[in-house]
Amino acid sequence: MTTAEIETAYAAEQKQVDHDHHVPTAGAMCGHIIANNVVLATKIQQMRWTLTGAAQAADEKLLWQFTKDLTRQRDRLISALLDEGENIPTTTAEFTQYTMLKEDPRIKYATADQMMALVVEDLDTSMMFITRAIALAEQEEKRPLALELTHLLGWYQHSLRQLQDRLGRPLTAGRPLLAEDDDDD
Repeated sequence: MTTAEIETAYAAEQKQVDHDHHVPTAGAMCGHIIANNVVLATKIQQMRWTLTGAAQAADEKLLWQFTKDLTRQRDRLISALLDEGENIPTTTAEFTQYTMLKEDPRIKYATADQMMALVVEDLDTSMMFITRAIALAEQEEKRPLALELTHLLGWYQHSLRQLQDRLGRPLTAGRPLLAEDDDDD
């Protein structure tokens, strides 16, 4: 492609992305899911490097599995999106723009339990986008994408249970989004 063709293609992509984020679509929600996934995988890697405590080896093993699973899940979701002709975020700037997760370099000084509790919050936040994306994909009749998102939701739910068990907490503990939902009832 020529430089002009590349610029034209990128401008068309940006126009579509802008539209998709103002009129929420499954693809737009998936952009947030991918960005959250990238940031969460980075945060978990940082946690693995700085874990301390009696359960360090077990925690490191669990977090290493999460990192591998997140990468695999992200690749599967991206493949499903590409199969639908959707645009995907691919740059650090886009991940930063679309993520709803917060990073803090101070986490390296936290206890292992505090780190695990932060992962619970991040999974909970990410699940909000996954459930919205499933509903939108079903509404848009993008069944393979809805199926992939449902599979992803199952992984997140299982991972939450693993972390809550590790922390000795009930499944709903420390999940601010559930607490907000409870206030609405």
